[in-house]
Amino acid sequence: MISHNQVRLENRPFSDGLCDWGKGNLAQGCIIHDGFVVFDSILEGSFGANVYLRVADNFYIDDDCVRCVQTSFLYNKSMPLKISSAFESFVVDVEIEDGNYTLYFEIVEVEEVFYRFTIVDSRGCCSGSKYLKDDDFGGVENMVVKHGKFN
Repeated sequence: MISHNQVRLENRPFSDGLCDWGKGNLAQGCIIHDGFVVFDSILEGSFGANVYLRVADNFYIDDDCVRCVQTSFLYNKSMPLKISSAFESFVVDVEIEDGNYTLYFEIVEVEEVFYRFTIVDSRGCCSGSKYLKDDDFGGVENMVVKHGKFN
């Protein structure tokens, strides 16, 4: 169940402050913290949607993607990895080592909207946080995504 306009990937203890949207976060459509990211679901209200997570060697944008954001993601295997929204949370098992990865978040629309997280090993390489394509909701290709809460 997606609600409160958020789709999250969590790998640290939950805190309400991690989901606190500043005006700048609202404008950029996400909140980025080490090991905890919150993305705007774009759609209003509460609704059911599929959310996928995959670990891959490379990333390719889906042809039907309507939004795509790239950011770093710090993973610690001593903490559970969760896909969540405001009222639901699901633990996901992955076979990756501790470290910094590149995370790609896509909103894909075919017959229905679904969300996809792709984790790519980027340990030792800083890939930056940015939009990878223009979208109809304020995202601009190569627009830098800031980390933390900001106004």
